[in-house]
Parts: sequence; C-alpha cells; structure tokens
Amino acid sequence: MEVKPLYIYPNKTRMRLFFFSGFALMALSGLLIYFSIYFWAYLLFFVGLFNLFMNVKKAFLNDPVLIVDKLGITDNMNFPTLGLIEWDLIKEVTKEKVFGFDTILVYLHDPEAHIKKQNFLKRKIMRSNIENIGTSIMFRCNVFPEQADKVIELMNRLAKGNEE
Repeated sequence: MEVKPLYIYPNKTRMRLFFFSGFALMALSGLLIYFSIYFWAYLLFFVGLFNLFMNVKKAFLNDPVLIVDKLGITDNMNFPTLGLIEWDLIKEVTKEKVFGFDTILVYLHDPEAHIKKQNFLKRKIMRSNIENIGTSIMFRCNVFPEQADKVIELMNRLAKGNEE
C-alpha cells in the first residue's frame, strides 16, 4: 500500500500565544514580589519559565510535531518525545476527551514491551498514562485541532493495513 507521509505542523499562532503567556506569568510574578506576596510570585515565575521551556521548540522551529508515514508515527510533540512508534506495535487509535482536551489515544498490542525499551523518565510517564487513561501514548489535539480527524483516520487505516 502506497502511503503519502502526513506531516503535522503546530498552529504557530496558538503556540506563540502559549509561549508568550510564559512572559506574562513571569511579569505578574514580578508584580507580586513588589507587593511582597512571595509564595505566589515564585510559583508563577516557575510556571512561566516551565511554559517557555515547553513551548519554545513548537513556537519557533519549523519542524513537524507529528509524522505519520509508512514506517509508523514519529512523535516530536510530547515531553519527552517518543520518536518512532512502528505500525506493528499499534492496535488501535481513538479520539477522546482527556482532562477536557481532545486527545488522540494510541493503544498498543503489548504496551509493557514498548515501555521497557524506554529510558527511566519515559517509563514513569508512560506507566502513569496507563494507570490514569488506559494507554501509554497520547497526543493532544490542541496543537493541530483542524487535522485531528484526518490524522486518526490515516493512523487507523495504516495500523489495520499492517495487521493484514
């Protein structure tokens, strides 16, 4: 089966707003320090700094955050990134609301075997996802809301086509 690769790029306007909201949180923390409200000032400062750190790559680099091709799904969106997830590992892909966000959930045939190949941080995060959501791999659709249904349809078609 011939597959044209699908490259998903983030919505730049949305990602830049997320990124610059980190500066707003840090400025607000400076205002709170001025009024001697230190706990909330430090909390907002570190939340703003974390926001900047998490969104700088998506906001300013032109790399795709998700690649769906004949090899599998290449994840550059999550923290930490999962890299290539091959089609023979994937059982099903669905879209559900998780914590109020549209989310693509990727169910694996043997999630534990895939988790064991990951580093310590990824293993912890993936096991937590299994306990809380029921799958170890998920992609939030807020980065590419217009293309979510197209991505899910292609992923399911390629995962099912690989089983046959």
